[in-house]
Amino acid sequence: MAITFNQEQEQAIFSRAPLVVLSAGAGSGKTRVLTERFVHICEQKWQETQNDLEASFGAEVDELVAITFTEKAAREMKERIRQRLLEKVEEAKAHGDAGQMIFWQKQKEGLERARISTFHSFCQRLLLEYAQEAGIPPTFIVLDEVEAAIMKREILDDLFQDALLRPLFAKLLECYTKRSLESSLLQVYEHIRDIHADDDVFKRLDGDAMLNVQTHALLLEKEQQIAVFHEKASRLVDRIDGNDPSLTKALKDHIHNLLSCFHQLNPEAPDLYVQTLTAAMPARGHKSWGEKAPAFQQLYDEWKGLKKHWTSFSVEVQPITKEVLTAFIDLLQYFAARYKERKQLLSAFDFSDLQRNAVCLLDQEDVQKSCHDQFKHMMVDEFQDTNQMQMDVLTKINPSYQFLVGDGKQSIYRFRGADVTLMNEMSEQARDEKEAQFIEMNTNYRTTAPVIHAVNGLFAHAMKDVSVHSVPYASLIPAREPEKEDDIRVSLHITKTTEKEKDNDQVPYHHIADRLLEMVRTGEPTVWNGESWRSPNWGDMAILIPVRTELLALERALSDKGIPYHVYGGVGFYERQEILDFVTLLRWLDRPFEELYLFALLRSPMFGLTLDDLMFVKERFSDELTWFDIVVDKEMASLFAERPVVTDAFVRLRTWLDRWVPFRPVPSLIDHLYELFDQTGLKMSLFVQENGMQKVRNVEKLIDVMSGWKTNVLEELLQRFDLIQAEVEKEGEAEVEQVAGNVVHIMTVHASKGLEFPIVCLPQLDRVPQRDKGQVRYDREMGIVLRHEWEEDDGVVKLETPAFALVKEQADLATMAENKRLFYVAATRARDYLWMTGKEQPSTSSWLYEVEEALEEMPELRSHLKIEEDVASHDRWEKDIQTYKVPPIVPRQPELVPLSVTEMMTFIQDPVAYYERYILGIETSVQHEAKTKQEDSNIDPSKVGSLAHKVFELVDQGVTLAGSIEMTLAAHDWTQDERKHYEEHIQRLFRGVNQHSLQWFGEPVANEWAFSFSFEGAEIVGEIDKIVKNENEYHIIDFKTNQIRRSGAELLRFYEPQLALYAEAYEQLCHVPVKSASLFVVRDQQQPLHSLTDRSNVIARVRKHVQQLVDLRKRKANRFDYEQLGVKK
Repeated sequence: MAITFNQEQEQAIFSRAPLVVLSAGAGSGKTRVLTERFVHICEQKWQETQNDLEASFGAEVDELVAITFTEKAAREMKERIRQRLLEKVEEAKAHGDAGQMIFWQKQKEGLERARISTFHSFCQRLLLEYAQEAGIPPTFIVLDEVEAAIMKREILDDLFQDALLRPLFAKLLECYTKRSLESSLLQVYEHIRDIHADDDVFKRLDGDAMLNVQTHALLLEKEQQIAVFHEKASRLVDRIDGNDPSLTKALKDHIHNLLSCFHQLNPEAPDLYVQTLTAAMPARGHKSWGEKAPAFQQLYDEWKGLKKHWTSFSVEVQPITKEVLTAFIDLLQYFAARYKERKQLLSAFDFSDLQRNAVCLLDQEDVQKSCHDQFKHMMVDEFQDTNQMQMDVLTKINPSYQFLVGDGKQSIYRFRGADVTLMNEMSEQARDEKEAQFIEMNTNYRTTAPVIHAVNGLFAHAMKDVSVHSVPYASLIPAREPEKEDDIRVSLHITKTTEKEKDNDQVPYHHIADRLLEMVRTGEPTVWNGESWRSPNWGDMAILIPVRTELLALERALSDKGIPYHVYGGVGFYERQEILDFVTLLRWLDRPFEELYLFALLRSPMFGLTLDDLMFVKERFSDELTWFDIVVDKEMASLFAERPVVTDAFVRLRTWLDRWVPFRPVPSLIDHLYELFDQTGLKMSLFVQENGMQKVRNVEKLIDVMSGWKTNVLEELLQRFDLIQAEVEKEGEAEVEQVAGNVVHIMTVHASKGLEFPIVCLPQLDRVPQRDKGQVRYDREMGIVLRHEWEEDDGVVKLETPAFALVKEQADLATMAENKRLFYVAATRARDYLWMTGKEQPSTSSWLYEVEEALEEMPELRSHLKIEEDVASHDRWEKDIQTYKVPPIVPRQPELVPLSVTEMMTFIQDPVAYYERYILGIETSVQHEAKTKQEDSNIDPSKVGSLAHKVFELVDQGVTLAGSIEMTLAAHDWTQDERKHYEEHIQRLFRGVNQHSLQWFGEPVANEWAFSFSFEGAEIVGEIDKIVKNENEYHIIDFKTNQIRRSGAELLRFYEPQLALYAEAYEQLCHVPVKSASLFVVRDQQQPLHSLTDRSNVIARVRKHVQQLVDLRKRKANRFDYEQLGVKK
């Protein structure tokens, strides 16, 4: 079936402009466009080679780069492209076009090494390929975010302990807390590295130079603000009539004062301007001015705004502020140097290093030219979330064709360095340049029309303010028709709370639970299943939360109503109660004497003591004793006899001390933690709770994760856990796999990006977004700006560098703009219905305020958005109870020993060689000699075997033998010498093979058929080269490219056990008889096919060998036992 595209999609796929910027709205099919453009570019390359055209637009897979935001997206894109390339192979095969088939087969095989990845992975590969030019070891390791965070934390701790730096810290800790200082240092450090590629930037930081730049910038800002105000004020002054008889005397005096000085004001002397106007303007306004002197009222309002802003402008730098800035820069330089040294010792890079080193590498002209020539096309997905360093990589490579795809309205990763202004700038460039092309793709195929109409109305209003941090709104065009005319599928519920309920976080979430119950019980709103509208179920619903701060309240409300749900992870997974309970146990094991951890453990579900129980204990011992003394002293048990729950808890705790302290992870960390989880009773206590199975799985997931943290030291495990917890607000990539089952999906808006749900619920619309509270910041132009407190005789004063207010203002504007985009992302996840809720009287920066403002200013929006006054209360949802049938007792199956066919062949031929290779893991002298001979040869036998298998596979697809050989060789990247050697070798190898002998095999059933089957106490695994069906009988064929003396028959005796096992496996697993099992010896030009004749006797011998080896493996036999078998042979 032909693939169809709309006009904008076709423009994007087929455009030959050297720069294409595609603004792809939500649900517009951008992934499909990227896939098709990738294949189209390859297709153009084929056309150019066929028509002897000079290479221009077309390119092969190796010349293409596709950058995605996440590794998951890269995998999905690669799979989509693979499917399309496979279709191209099949199309060429159907048309009998061998040349085109070779071309597409080559592209398909080249896809495995294609550069379809994230920016980080692309840069890492670039550094590996140009390691010498980059001056880095090719064996460098990459630190993940947690490993890098731990290293930074260790360095900070070391710095705080450094005696030489104590004067530095003394100065800084007078102004900041230790925690805020550490946070500011890391934040500024990362921001600088996001902007500047070279590490020397830290050495060049100069406080005096920064203060000069900031002072100059502030003076310019003052002049600009006065100029803008003066222009507005001049127009208003001309409209003021000071002689109006209706004016009061006081108002006349105010106007007279203003008019008498205004025309003498000099906007080029801003401080004097404000000083003069302050004396002339009234200190307070009056409500009557708006009616009697509207121009004066408007001027007064403008003046109030300017005056309020002016108070944050101060070019005077206090000496203490300069000292604090200098101390902070010194500390930052120490930290940067130590972190760099630590990474160099380990030959390690963090994620930021990969990009920064790639940028520095691309400054070398020869590398830059090489990359420009190699990467003809670069396609970047989610371009709105790129940062400056990634933009620099793209700019320096400067590919012939750039295809940038994104949606500025969905840029929500500013906390990870994403800069939406880059998308805005490139969009502007694509509009302005004659040869470039800007394409808007806004047809939405995801969401039903009534939801789209409401979204368009809401965000056309919310995103109307255009600034450098904002993105203009482009309306979506719905492709999906509504269920019925005048259908309203967006609802807003405003929670009205009584004075008593105001501080009760549960109230809004109980309303959410009731509304979800109402949807399921009434069957409304309906959802589209691709063919028809049907009633909703739990699995259709998603609750998208802006942050996780109230997640537990939401879960409690759903649990109270019996609603099944699943919370999707990200680092918020580490905040769940069952996770904290398990970590409480680990903290106690790490420090069993500390009362904090002992208290937490006793109050956890494992012991369940109440605060009253603990007070009962406390009242019965003196202050000289510690809690640990009380617990371990058996003699004191009588004091607590009247409370058996306490004595039982202390007895069990003493048992745990003997059993689990100190922490010794044997036989392995993962086994020890699983045993701890089970034996302490935590697992069972979670099982019996609501949603118990999910809670148990969460703890098991934590154990699996911890086992991969490369340490068995409990202190280090807990330190890493704490660092991950500290990242809760930094949730990023939407690496979410939706769970199967009829459950409500709960996740953050960030995690939902790229997903869609029939019904979306948005709570917390009244939430005020958190603004950046950082006291120290970095700006590309201003350098480091800071604010600090300082204690003077008359109290604590707040001081700051000249440009702090300017930088903070821009950061706040960027935060507010991104908050609107986050709202847009949340709303556009809905396919069929959007339900929003929030508390009344919201803040002016909340999502709910934006909705209410839009409804007030755009009355027509009410035809697309329904206001729900109240939500009816519903009874708890009860699951259908089914009688549980006890399963029959099944005898435990014996544990099978895993063995490969290759292992068995080695054991049958030489038990001692088997012992050395598979038990000890060392090469025998024979193996070493064979390997040495192989290394001295120009031909790799294993590669020859792989090439031969590929030839036979292509023959199965109808390609001639000669064509199959040519296609196989063409699909590899050879040097000229390699191509020559292997081509000669393969041609000689197949010299005696004719097409007829291959077609005799019969109808192909499977190639390289992998199997695993139970046989005499072993799990035998292997792979059969070929299975064919001839006259309804099955035949097994194993290809051999071995050297032979006279005939291929000489190999048959050696490989009889292998063929017998192959036949046994196929018969057991497929339940069909195998007629023959044969070797096809390619070098045997007389008679290549040699069949096993006496299979029953051979398999009997193989059974005996398998039994022997299983016995040896189970009893962990030593070398002597294997040698004895060799002697018997």
